[in-house]
Amino acid sequence: MLTDRVAFVVIDGGGRQRGPHACHCYRPRSAQHGCAAPRSAGNKRGYPWERRCKQAALVYCDLANHLVEGASPVQALAWALDESPVDDDVADVLRAGPRSRPQSLDTSGYVLATLGVAVWALCSGLGFEEALVTVVNLGGDADTTGAVAGGLLGAHYGRGAVPSRWAGTIAYGTEVSALASALSALRLRSPGLA
Repeated sequence: MLTDRVAFVVIDGGGRQRGPHACHCYRPRSAQHGCAAPRSAGNKRGYPWERRCKQAALVYCDLANHLVEGASPVQALAWALDESPVDDDVADVLRAGPRSRPQSLDTSGYVLATLGVAVWALCSGLGFEEALVTVVNLGGDADTTGAVAGGLLGAHYGRGAVPSRWAGTIAYGTEVSALASALSALRLRSPGLA
């Protein structure tokens, strides 16, 4: 069900980084890939985001979008590499992520590094729970890497992949489900969004 997958894309890890992905996940196909960072907790003065970080956040949204639509991780990555106008640094992260070893992943929380961790988790073949537990257990900025990886894993596997022992403890679970339902309905009513 689309609603089950959208919920994971909505959730932000609560860390200090609030990227533009929260407001650009389902932008019109015709929208430009650049954006100005909104004022937020992590960007109080509205400074522009560094170009590669913007690109990484938008690629994340494109990956999530394709996964929600039913693409496999390989298909979503191939699309991102072929169709997303990104700098070589971002493309390198997308290419390297699936081939990385967990112990070599950069868990600093830097946007490009975090995208690499999320791509690794998505392509690891470990399934939702094992991939997410592995990412968080790598340490570093575990709440950021866990939230970003969890978003892509959730977009791919859906709500049913969340262990029941976790599902009952999700803070604001009712509110997140309602928001996911509303976003799903909006997305289905708006054919220009994808």
